[in-house]
Order: sequence, then C-alpha cells, then structure tokens
Amino acid sequence: MLLYAADAAHRGNDRILITTVDADVVVLAVAATQRLSVKIWLAFGTGKSLRFISAHDIATALSPEKCKVLPMFHAS
Repeated sequence: MLLYAADAAHRGNDRILITTVDADVVVLAVAATQRLSVKIWLAFGTGKSLRFISAHDIATALSPEKCKVLPMFHAS
C-alpha cells in the first residue's frame, strides 16, 4: 500500500486516498506523510462506520520525530 502511495507521490500527485479497515495502515500512513510530503487521506471502515481520516493533519499535530518512531511503538 505504501509502495503505491510513494509511487504516486513521485509521479507528482500531491493528494492520496487510501481505503482500509486496518488500524496498522493508519499508523503507517501517518508515518509516511512526513517522508512523502503529500496529503494522505484514509477512508477507514465500511458501511455506516466509514470515516475519512486526514493522516497529514495527524502528522502535523505530532512532531516529525514522533511520526518517525510511531510504527515502532505501535508494533510493540
């Protein structure tokens, strides 16, 4: 998933939408936002519980250092 997002960013896209039901993808998207310098939106959930999450806004609220280590803390 992030490989496709990185490819889209390198091809000049400045906004990316990722559809997922996995919280791990949300964490990885927040961490990737810092490295890719793009706006990443997540369509999280299904049906009535579908929510749009702005990963780039979460990354802005956290420091770059916290975004970098977020996947490691999430994995433990």
